[in-house]
Amino acid sequence: MSKPFPFEPAMGPIDLALLETTLETLAPRFVLEWGSGGGTRHVLDQFPCIERYISIEHDDTWFELVKKHITDPRLELYLVQLDGALDHFEATRFPPGVFEKKKHKKMFDEFRRVTEENAEHTKSYVNRPRDFGVSFDFALVDGRGRNFCLPVAWDLVRSGGVIILHDAQRPEYRTALKNYPHRMLPVFSRGQICLIRKP
Repeated sequence: MSKPFPFEPAMGPIDLALLETTLETLAPRFVLEWGSGGGTRHVLDQFPCIERYISIEHDDTWFELVKKHITDPRLELYLVQLDGALDHFEATRFPPGVFEKKKHKKMFDEFRRVTEENAEHTKSYVNRPRDFGVSFDFALVDGRGRNFCLPVAWDLVRSGGVIILHDAQRPEYRTALKNYPHRMLPVFSRGQICLIRKP
C-alpha cells in the first residue's frame, strides 16, 4: 500500500538553497514550470512576489493530486498529456513512477530516454506555454522532454530572467546545455541544478 506523498521539494538542500537564493534575488512576478510537485508549493509559499505561476504537468493522476494539495490561487496548473504511443511505459505513471521507482527503474530510465530523444512525444507538452503570451521572469525545467523545454524556456523568458534545469548532471542534457553560454553549474551531484541567465 502506498503512503501519501508528502509534497516536499524533490531537491537536495544545496540545490534548494540555490533555487531560493535565485528567486530571492530575482523576485519574479511571472513563473513557468514543467513538472509540478513539492517544489511548486514550496516556491509559492516562500515567494509572495509571484503573481502568476504556470505549471505544465503530463501525468493525469499526479495532476489531480497536485491540484488537490496546492490550492494557491496564483497557480495555474495545466494537464498536457504526452503525444505518441507510450502506453508500454504505464508502470512509470503515478504512483508506481514515484513510490516503486526502484522496482521499475529500467522502464523508468527508458521512458526518460525516449522523451528526451524524440521531440514528437513531448511536442504538445513542451510548447503549451507559448499559448499564454507571457514574458516570464523565471522558468523551472523539471518535467519530461527537458532537452526540448530548454529552448522554449529561452524564448519565453525575458531578458535578465533565469532558467533552472533540474538534474542537470544527467548525460542526456549535456549537448543541449552547450547552447547556453550564460550558465552556472555547481559541482556535479545527484539532483544538481543548472542556472541559465538570459542576457
